[in-house]
Amino acid sequence: MRELTFYNQASRIIDKYDLKITGELRLGMRYYIAEAKMGKQKAIFKINLQNRSDNQEAEQSYKQLKREIEFLNFIKKSGNDFLISALPDILYCGIDKNRIWYIKKYADGQIQSYKNSAFLFRQSFFNKKNINWLINFISNFENISKNKKVKRLKNLYQLTLLDYKNFVAKPSKKINKIYFSNFNVSAAVDEFLKIREKKFNRTQNVLCHFEPYAAHFIKQKSGFCVIDWENIGWGNIAHDISIIWNRAFLNPAWQKKLISELNKNLKNSDFQKLFEIEILIQSLGNLVFWHYNKNKNELPFRKKYITFAKNNILDILNRKFINKNF
Repeated sequence: MRELTFYNQASRIIDKYDLKITGELRLGMRYYIAEAKMGKQKAIFKINLQNRSDNQEAEQSYKQLKREIEFLNFIKKSGNDFLISALPDILYCGIDKNRIWYIKKYADGQIQSYKNSAFLFRQSFFNKKNINWLINFISNFENISKNKKVKRLKNLYQLTLLDYKNFVAKPSKKINKIYFSNFNVSAAVDEFLKIREKKFNRTQNVLCHFEPYAAHFIKQKSGFCVIDWENIGWGNIAHDISIIWNRAFLNPAWQKKLISELNKNLKNSDFQKLFEIEILIQSLGNLVFWHYNKNKNELPFRKKYITFAKNNILDILNRKFINKNF
């Protein structure tokens, strides 16, 4: 019955907007996503597969897609030309009590993943021009976060420091014993984060993508189109950019230049300390990822990243990270 309901509704939308499906990108438990043409316009069609009321996962999928649609439509009407050009353009959408869908303009360009890696960017991404673009991106998100109309977005994602800690604590404890045999890292992390918890939670006031990964950056003539906004929510000024800095571990000169330019351009007194917390949390989580990683395109970089993450963790816990990097 679920499949019949989905196919009936999807078929009606496809017929109404005269979509010609040119390729299926995903047909899984959560969404149907397809490339399509609408006249001469290339587009992406996305719809949730299950009824919202089917189960908890279906409810979550519904909320995520609703969040993405509401946010992208908010940006479209915001008057912020930079963000309008950097985010996907929703052409049509529909929301009812059980199903949700959109048709958005196809983002032509080069995906910035290195050989389909889940972690690595193309090396060509790490240049000075892209530093300027990223600072504009972060600055515009900081500015748009102050827009009073943002409060109308009721479905935004948000985590506390305790949420992050719980997310990495259990899997990282075992790994910590492997990579830090002479140092109780887990206890030191608990102490470090406990002292900073209140301040961290108070500074979750900037809209963040939460997954600024290479696969979500599409290179275009004017910069990038950043896709996949299901998890848009409240984070801090350092969250998204620290993820990208972390993934630039093969490019220390670029990392240094990025930090220098961020210091010049971001007028946020909390940035350095928030960046330090973010790198600690990410390094702990990424150690787990790289320890178990079997991707043949990523394995040549495994040892280098693990060394990079270990050094960052130790520098942070020994209060050396900020002096070394800022």
